[in-house]
Amino acid sequence: MRKNWLKKIIPLTLSAGILTAVPAFTQDVPPMGIVSMAEAAAPAAVQWHAGKDMAGWKFGGVWAYNGEPEMAADSAFGGSIRIGADFTGNVNDGWSELKLENAGAAACQLDLSGYNTLSFNLYYKPDNMTQGSFKLKLYVKSTDEQEVINLCPDVDLSKGKDAGNGMKCVPVQVNFKPVEAKTAYFCLSLVGCNTDYKGDFYINGLQLTGEKLPDGYVDVRTAVKKQDRVQLSQLQIPSGAGLVDAQATPEAAQLFAYLKGIAQSDKVLYGHQNELHKKVGKSLPGASDTEDMTGDHAAVLGMDSLALTGNELSLTDDEKARGMTLARKLADIYIPAAKKGAILTMSCHMPNFAEVKKRPLVNGRYDFDGYSPNNLEGNVMQRILPGGDLNDVYRAYLDMVAEFDSKLQAADVPLIFRPFHENNGSWFWWGASSCTPSEYRNVFRYTVEYLRDVKGLHNLLYAYSPGGPLVDEADYLSRYPGDAFIDVAGFDMYHRNPAAEDAWMDGFAQTMGVVGDFAEKHHKVPAVTEVGMLYGNSALVVKGNTRPDWFNEALERISPQDMAYFMTWSNFDETNFDQPYMVTKKRGHELVNGFIDFYNRPESVFMKDSADYRQLEVTAGAAKAGYGYLLAPGSYARVLDDLQIEARLGGEAGAVKFVLAGSQGDVLAELPARQENGLARAVLSRADIEKLGAQVASLEVVVAGEVSDSVPVLLNMPAPAPNPLLVDDFDSYYGDNGLLGGTYNANTGSGCTVTPQLSNVKNGGEAGLAFRYSINKGGYAGIVKSLKGADWSSCSAVQLWVKPDGMGQKLIIQLNSNGEDFEVDLSQLAKSTEAQVVTLPFADFKGKNGGTFDPASVKHFAIYCNTIGDEAVNSVMYFDDVRAVKQ
Repeated sequence: MRKNWLKKIIPLTLSAGILTAVPAFTQDVPPMGIVSMAEAAAPAAVQWHAGKDMAGWKFGGVWAYNGEPEMAADSAFGGSIRIGADFTGNVNDGWSELKLENAGAAACQLDLSGYNTLSFNLYYKPDNMTQGSFKLKLYVKSTDEQEVINLCPDVDLSKGKDAGNGMKCVPVQVNFKPVEAKTAYFCLSLVGCNTDYKGDFYINGLQLTGEKLPDGYVDVRTAVKKQDRVQLSQLQIPSGAGLVDAQATPEAAQLFAYLKGIAQSDKVLYGHQNELHKKVGKSLPGASDTEDMTGDHAAVLGMDSLALTGNELSLTDDEKARGMTLARKLADIYIPAAKKGAILTMSCHMPNFAEVKKRPLVNGRYDFDGYSPNNLEGNVMQRILPGGDLNDVYRAYLDMVAEFDSKLQAADVPLIFRPFHENNGSWFWWGASSCTPSEYRNVFRYTVEYLRDVKGLHNLLYAYSPGGPLVDEADYLSRYPGDAFIDVAGFDMYHRNPAAEDAWMDGFAQTMGVVGDFAEKHHKVPAVTEVGMLYGNSALVVKGNTRPDWFNEALERISPQDMAYFMTWSNFDETNFDQPYMVTKKRGHELVNGFIDFYNRPESVFMKDSADYRQLEVTAGAAKAGYGYLLAPGSYARVLDDLQIEARLGGEAGAVKFVLAGSQGDVLAELPARQENGLARAVLSRADIEKLGAQVASLEVVVAGEVSDSVPVLLNMPAPAPNPLLVDDFDSYYGDNGLLGGTYNANTGSGCTVTPQLSNVKNGGEAGLAFRYSINKGGYAGIVKSLKGADWSSCSAVQLWVKPDGMGQKLIIQLNSNGEDFEVDLSQLAKSTEAQVVTLPFADFKGKNGGTFDPASVKHFAIYCNTIGDEAVNSVMYFDDVRAVKQ
């Protein structure tokens, strides 16, 4: 999922230096973090004055930063700490960290009781950056080595005030819950997020205070009720399990059957990511925020491979000295819970392996630390398969996952493994904008075969989870690896910026219907693998959540559907959490009473009331006795010469042949396969190809009379001459809407749809684009075409022909450069129906993160239509001749 997964520990310590003046610009500043009001009288402020020296502060190192920043005392702005930074080498890094440290913390052992605010002024020069943003990291450990503060608030650059010489001063106020602890480790970092800032920062006015600020929390008034345990005898449990792994452990087969039974009931298992190793209420005794609220844990416990790389889990010095590994520590946290009935699942926010390959080895091993799944550079999916230059890096990563899972397997604990999630989006390097459908499917298949057949792991159930909403089964199948490789049919779907009354729940139910029907037809376990509310770039907010009873609303929609479980994301800290939490034994987040009511509902199942599925007698078998999948050609390959066909076979494949079918399902050619060493091959000659003419065909591998895999191929269709300045003239699709649909990735809100189609309504040439959309209240629909870093530096604008529909909805043209989206609003134009050529200067595109558009590296072009008003709109607009131009 999106969000601030990185929670790196950064060393910063406190000195005894004292300031006498209150820093400028700190009055009446809204809090950036979350605060719990101190009940006792506020202690005296702890202040630092830098200028002649750094008041005890010093450079504390970097993380994911190229080079070493300059840090020194400076007389600027009445005395400050100057940080000379250059993030230009880390533009692709979502988290590049500069650390300060004060060596006096351990000696001072500052008592934090009563303090709840760290404030200072941050000076920067806007002209020194064209993109990106900044965060802070405040991390504090007590003298007994406990983490007591861990916050990562955004720096709101819009709050900056002119400070002279092109500099701006941003007042910063980081608020945290008061803790009764003495400080041994007080940490602060400046974090660059995909920024190219190069120049100086200045920090002054650092002080630690106790402020009386409203906390937004509520008293707990809803009592927790004891729940009845699920009875296996009341579930429709299958006696057999057709699995990806015919040699699955008994526990994996039992889990599959149990989940199938739960899905067929009116009950649903509740899941929570990072349940046992990330928590907001750190001062409370429960092992999780769920336990603090209910006395119980979620039934499904999620974790991510980021914990194995040190990004979501860390080792203490003592653990390192004892030889503890992250894999061992994570297993030790979750195996005991699994023995008590919890179900475990793991997702993988994999780093960009092209970037990993560039790093020096650490103790002879690849360094997977950091967060870079949103770095789309390097064509990673094409390079991690066997024969690719990144295959060794990827295998090393899977070996790390296997090291962890082998510990679960040794303890007879199964795991739902969920790699490459949200694959139909454009935000991960395995997403639809970065690889073809066949590339995605083959990487997923290779991953399964490596873990199952090479590493000998048989306790895994494999989950597939594209992002919702999903329109129909064809939408769900667009990148589906095949029944031979999937056990759990899931999806991720978030309620973004929820309004008090919107149609999201309807779209959620509709998508569950699509996935539930698919799972029943294909004998899979249906699940909502991620869900929750998102406000802006974060998850829940401390106060002002517009759907206070969201968990019960969601349960009422999920319970009638055939979903086995649904999982919300992680509670990292007070600035990034997806589930309510407690701050004292009697007070908690404003959704806490509704959550306890949700817990009390008989339809919701938590860990203690989940049945012991290990009592089941289940026979495991293969989901597919034999299968085959195409290694070559790939999706939308242009066939202009002999067609060389190769497929990998698995299981008891039996008879294999290849079929070339036309768009109407007619058989164009049928080829017997030569089988050898687990591969099947055939060749269709160039002469035979030429006889078929120009058309889009489907190449199928048929195993035991059943189509096991297929890819679309372009027969006798030469590629158009490359033109990096042309986005699309819609003349190179040979009239085939399937080919068009394979080029554009749809991105829609809940209950909304968009269908790109070729049209005779055009500006010229062979065809134009019909943008058919359906949007509801608060909805949106868009199409995205990857441009793979096109160089438009010789141009100054993008030009397109458009025939609007007069519906007056919000029409957005979007470009992406260096990972940031830039948009122009054409809503006024959308009120008319007049066809016209529109020229949009690059200078008019506004960056979502305040950056400057870089025409030298354009990642994608997109068209979006957002709802204006309360009424649903079904309509069509037309576009043609989209290109970069020089004015």
